[in-house]
Amino acid sequence: MFLRTDVSLDGGDCASAVRLARESFGSVDVLINNAGIDGRPAPVADIDRLTLTG
Repeated sequence: MFLRTDVSLDGGDCASAVRLARESFGSVDVLINNAGIDGRPAPVADIDRLTLTG
């Protein structure tokens, strides 16, 4: 299964991905955040929205 998901949006794409997984498999046991950006390492809360969205 593949669902294009943009984690830089307001959360709607992520909610759709979780909903699809639950409908297809009954539950979500593990979530892995595999999104990444270039630049200096920092906590997400310290990265401005422009850097996250391009």
